[in-house]
Amino acid sequence: MGCNCNKKTGVTSLEDSIKKMYQNQDTTQTQTPTQTPISQKSYNILDVIKDKLKGKLESVDDTTKEKRLEVCDKCSYLIHLTRNCKLCGCFVDLKAQFKKSTCPKSFW
Repeated sequence: MGCNCNKKTGVTSLEDSIKKMYQNQDTTQTQTPTQTPISQKSYNILDVIKDKLKGKLESVDDTTKEKRLEVCDKCSYLIHLTRNCKLCGCFVDLKAQFKKSTCPKSFW
């Protein structure tokens, strides 16, 4: 008996199945991004920079900032390792200090 290396196996049928699966997907659906684009955030880093340049950047007091961060620490949308919000992508330790900032879920 010789080598069966050139003989077709089930791999081709698996490849065909995968191709069909992708061809049959509804291409009219759009995927929602996991994070909101920066230009669509309610008060984003660009707004912070603009307000800073205009001399209108307002911060909250330390008590308010700590209360906001306590809410974030308990929130399921917080990525604890990086301290980012999964919804808006902001660094919560920075976001919590600005008066105009809001939580995307209105938790604060």
